[in-house]
Amino acid sequence: MSKLIGFLLLLFCGVANAQNLVTNGSFESYSACPNNLAQAQYCTGWRMYHDGTSDYFNCTTVPVATPANWAGYQRAAQGTAYMGCITYSAGNTYYREYIASTMMPMVKGAKYEVSMYVSLANNSGYYSNNLGVWLYDNGPSATISGNVSFIPNTPQITYSKYGAVTDTTLWVRLTDTFTADSAYDNLVIGGFGNATSAFQGATNHGSGTIDNSAYYLIDDIVVRRINEIEILYIDTSLCNRETLAVPYHLNYPQLFTPSNTFTVQLSDNTGSFNAPVNIGSTTGNTSGTISCTIPAIITPGNKYRIRIVASNQPITSVDNGTDIAIGILADSMKLQANNPVCETATLNLSTAFNPSGTTHTWSGPNTFNARTQSTAINNIAQINAGKYIITANNYGCVSKDSITIIVNPLPAKPTAIFNNNICEGDSLKLSVSIPAAGTTYTWTGPNGFVNNNATAALANVTTSNAGKYTIIASLNNCTQNDTANISIKPKPLQPEVSSNSPVLVGEDIMLNLNNSQSGVGYTWKGPAGFSLSAASGIINNAALDNKGPYTITAILDGCTSANTLSVDVYTKETTDKFTFYPSPNDGSFFIKCNYATNDNITLNIFNSLGRLAYSTTLTITNHQINTTLNLKAYLASGEYTLHFITTGNESVYKIVVIR
Repeated sequence: MSKLIGFLLLLFCGVANAQNLVTNGSFESYSACPNNLAQAQYCTGWRMYHDGTSDYFNCTTVPVATPANWAGYQRAAQGTAYMGCITYSAGNTYYREYIASTMMPMVKGAKYEVSMYVSLANNSGYYSNNLGVWLYDNGPSATISGNVSFIPNTPQITYSKYGAVTDTTLWVRLTDTFTADSAYDNLVIGGFGNATSAFQGATNHGSGTIDNSAYYLIDDIVVRRINEIEILYIDTSLCNRETLAVPYHLNYPQLFTPSNTFTVQLSDNTGSFNAPVNIGSTTGNTSGTISCTIPAIITPGNKYRIRIVASNQPITSVDNGTDIAIGILADSMKLQANNPVCETATLNLSTAFNPSGTTHTWSGPNTFNARTQSTAINNIAQINAGKYIITANNYGCVSKDSITIIVNPLPAKPTAIFNNNICEGDSLKLSVSIPAAGTTYTWTGPNGFVNNNATAALANVTTSNAGKYTIIASLNNCTQNDTANISIKPKPLQPEVSSNSPVLVGEDIMLNLNNSQSGVGYTWKGPAGFSLSAASGIINNAALDNKGPYTITAILDGCTSANTLSVDVYTKETTDKFTFYPSPNDGSFFIKCNYATNDNITLNIFNSLGRLAYSTTLTITNHQINTTLNLKAYLASGEYTLHFITTGNESVYKIVVIR
């Protein structure tokens, strides 16, 4: 008998691990403790099928307490509660009692196991073998009134193969299987069949009101789907490329041939098998283990399922029933960093490994830590140099990588030295206060100015050279800089001047500026201490000491431009004396003379070899010659003699031409 108990307990453990479609199959939940017979409805989810008074045993109130009660003495197979009902009555052979409940719908075409514990009540006067379970999906969901007779329907589950259960001490597990031909969602338990088929015999120990009846106690009702192929325990946390063993059990190995192939299929990350992936297979028709490998490329998630598909017969198991988390291990973390980095800069760290569902953890020097894919350290210092480690966790799959960060020191900050507020045409001078050994320097500025020296100069500047000049000190690709804001003042226009030179002693000298600018100051300097602060001026009653160069200076905001002209002053005694200027000249020169007559003068010019180089006639007007000769096309560099010829008179002069 102890062996039977052990077998029954082992069987129960196997059943308990399966999904039970019946809610409260052990009758432990209740809306109220029963306090009398015919109170099956107090048990949560259960009811009497019709007016036959089935009973609920639980709690401590006589006559329905447990374990001692109106029906005898029996401890529950599970917990403390059980049900009881009459399956046959000798006094009324049509009378029956049933218990009924709703359940989760069955799947049409699936195979199910329906089982329960039963024990004959101590006070039962009879026993029977007509216990069964009738299933329906189109019928009453409440107790039917006005009927106490046996149900004429043929139950899908009958336990007649066990014979009549007569044990009043032990619970006996009754089990049967069937294939659902409908989506049944209600069950009715009790005695089926007419009086002849139901009756088995008397116990000869009945007492009380059930002395003339077969009264059975019922407990732990289980309705579970039986899979032809059952997937046993597997790991619920996996990684891509990981190998796993999938154990399976065949409940009906005779369905399969020795050449049959069992293939393990993996769902998508939502648990759908619309496009399954085959991950392993084996051949045979016995229970065993299938070696499988998770694909290298997979979408991470925590809703994966697996199932097994047979080739012969073409049977597909239900899935493993538990969500599987599958993560990704990194082939490479693809770390990215601006390494080496300079002091005071920002260190940026990141990884390209970021499949969905990934968490990241960074750790590093100076107690650094972060929990993001990308992170940064501002104003970095030498204390931040060293190894940084990233850990990526993708659904339990842990990948690690590290990078060693170098922090380079900054060069000494340069100080720009410069001559500011200069004038156009001046030289801009740039330098560094104290150049450091090992440091390179670069100047940059307007108009693309670049100079790779600590000291730089820019000659003959214009206003376009004004602006910001930057000196960059570089050491190990780290830089510091300083700036010089350069102002360049414009120069006034170079004065364009003229005069009425040559003038006769006693005449006025006219000094003229021909391009005067607004806002510009002008000063003249000349012979005999001449000074004038004006754009133009007059020297009255010229004397011989007024002869010579006159310089005008234009002044604008401290910047100057100058020009010089030569003034010739002559006396009466120099009449018929020819004046040439400039001398030397470039072949273009001015001739001036006061002449005694108004006759025309022939001018012959000879070179140093005595050859005639040029000849022309000069016209005298009012006893004066004032003319410019442009002989660049005739006179090369050298010394020439000029012969002025009139009637009975010839004057000779020398000039020098420099080309």
